[in-house]
Order: sequence, then C-alpha cells, then structure tokens
Amino acid sequence: MTMRWRRGFLAGLALLIGAAPAAAQVRVGARTGLVSSGADVDGPLPYEISSRLGAHASLTGAWDLSEHVRLQAEMAAQRWGWNADGIGIDGSVGSTYLELPLLALVRVPLKAPVGMHLIGGGALGFEIGCQANVALHGTRMSGDCDDPQLEIDRRKTEWGIRLGGGLNLDRGAAEFVLDVQRHVGLSDLDPDPGADQVLRMRAWLVSVGLAYRVGGRLKAG
Repeated sequence: MTMRWRRGFLAGLALLIGAAPAAAQVRVGARTGLVSSGADVDGPLPYEISSRLGAHASLTGAWDLSEHVRLQAEMAAQRWGWNADGIGIDGSVGSTYLELPLLALVRVPLKAPVGMHLIGGGALGFEIGCQANVALHGTRMSGDCDDPQLEIDRRKTEWGIRLGGGLNLDRGAAEFVLDVQRHVGLSDLDPDPGADQVLRMRAWLVSVGLAYRVGGRLKAG
C-alpha cells in the first residue's frame, strides 16, 4: 500500500504540473514555524509515547491553476520525533527529515486584502539525521540513532497526508501567510514486518511565510 501511495504522489505531481497554464501566476517564497510531533501506536509497547516540539523551514513554489485554486510544492527541513517513558526506560528520539510536500490550496476571499485558504495534499520525507537520548535501567546513552549501542531501528522514509487552513495577506507582489497543518503519517515507522505494533507519525505544524509573485497576474476568464 505504501509503494502505491508513493507512486500515486509522483504521478499526481507530474500531471498537475503538466496541467498548469503556461501563463499561470507563479510565486516563490519561504516558510518557517514550529512542529509538535509524536506517533500513533497500534499495538502493545513497553512504554508510552508523548509529543515533542521541533521546528521546520522550507522553500516554496506555487502555481495558480485558477483564480481560487493553487498548487504548491515545497522542499522542507523538519525536525520531529517523540518522547518515550516506561518502566526502566525513558528518553527521546529526534529526526531531521527532508520533506517534499505537494499541496492544493483553495483560496476563499474575505475582506480585501485578507483572505483564507484550505490546504490538502501529501508529503514524502527522507530522514537525513537522527539523534537519541535514552536511559535504560539507570544507564543513559545519547548519540546518533545508528550507533550500535543505541540500536534504534526505524524506517528512514515517511509518507503522509497534510490537511489544514490559514490566512493570507495579499500586498500586491508580496503575500504573507499564516497557517496550521495536520500531518497524518501513513508509513509504519517500525521496519520489522513481524512486529506486534505499528507506529505512524502524527504532527501539527504552525507556519508563517512570505512569497513573491514572479509571473504576471492570472487573467480572469
């Protein structure tokens, strides 16, 4: 199922970019903000998982497919993970991911120059770093997740759905954005197919951003 989702994501990206009008308005920009992340667990675990706070930053490119519909692609660095607490064990795991979200935005005009937007799409991520701080029966260890002493086995690619909404302030060539997104992971982060539990990423992302128009205005009709 995960492989089919990834193939569909890449195929959808190619189709949507190919369908964009040649004269579409294009905006490029940057976003940054906070991430509150954790994991949804299906099955028994010897410890409890709680959320931890991280950060994200991204470069964005957007194409107006119509007056109210926009396609936005991002390249983001995101820091997320979780805390673990159980009998004889406590600690935290924090991973840095290169994320490639592809989002559709539906813009809803309010009182000019303020508008709102609804967001939906997917994100494919690749782990580029991981640090852990773990205490086992009173002995604390910290370092890279691939350190043989830690042996934190995990999947290093992650796929999920993004949903959210926010506000935008249009100032001509510049646009300021504030939004909140929910990331619902679809990938099992435990690579062991025989494991009794399934772990999927869950996160809230709060972002502020600025984008500049580099193409002409989209003509109505």
